[in-house]
Amino acid sequence: MSCYGSLRETTYLSGFFVRFSATSGGLFTDVGVHEIDSARWLTGVPNGCPNSKKEVNKVYAFGQPVQHPELADHQDTDNGIGIIEFANGVNCVTHIGRIARNGHETYVEVFGTEARVNVNNVSIS
Repeated sequence: MSCYGSLRETTYLSGFFVRFSATSGGLFTDVGVHEIDSARWLTGVPNGCPNSKKEVNKVYAFGQPVQHPELADHQDTDNGIGIIEFANGVNCVTHIGRIARNGHETYVEVFGTEARVNVNNVSIS
């Protein structure tokens, strides 16, 4: 499964999110929570997990403050990649961005054993 989400650049030209990042919890909490929750729902988590209190086996995440280097002052980024291994055996790769030069874009691709499904793969600029 692959999830992608980014926000319109014009939404953040004021610099609000840079100031907000000092107390926000970071990119994956601010922006990525929606993609991660969608992935949980689409893959049957937590219903398909042996232990409902443990939905995730492993998480790898990294990012860079490319468009707004001042985010590094708050140990935050404006673009990030996350790899999640859910407890039910499903893997999710997610790309999260605060800034998208091409406009607001959010989509999910689910890869199965025989086919692939795209959900909301339309860019709004």
